[in-house]
Amino acid sequence: MDSVSNEVNITALFEAFFTCQKILLNSLDYKNFRLTRHQFYTLLALSGEKRLTMGQVAESIAVSREQATRIVAPLVEEGYVKRCYDESNRKLVLVALTEYGQEFIRKEKVYVREQLAARFEHLSQQEMERFLKCVSEMKEILKKL
Repeated sequence: MDSVSNEVNITALFEAFFTCQKILLNSLDYKNFRLTRHQFYTLLALSGEKRLTMGQVAESIAVSREQATRIVAPLVEEGYVKRCYDESNRKLVLVALTEYGQEFIRKEKVYVREQLAARFEHLSQQEMERFLKCVSEMKEILKKL
């Protein structure tokens, strides 16, 4: 593939990323809970796993370990997250959602689904089918990158 095609593909990927991010961020209600975007991303990352190390949190939200530690600290203070230790390695600090954090994420996911469903109502059946087909194809291709 030539460099012009690469540049067009890279630009298209960035545009798709920022468009999706904008749609999703506008559907979130994290500001009413006085959470930063990275704190919210951390809660989402933890919702998919039982416990993560700070390194895994950092990787999940694309920040350094030091930043992840600073992001998690207020979440612990507010009761969304708890620190725990690995039984086989007491030096390894893990973080996990508390019941309060789990309930918050559950409610937020319902809220986001409702917000997105309202947006999809503006599409015709044909546009919905095209959207689903395009997203499915894009996921397949992205897995190869």
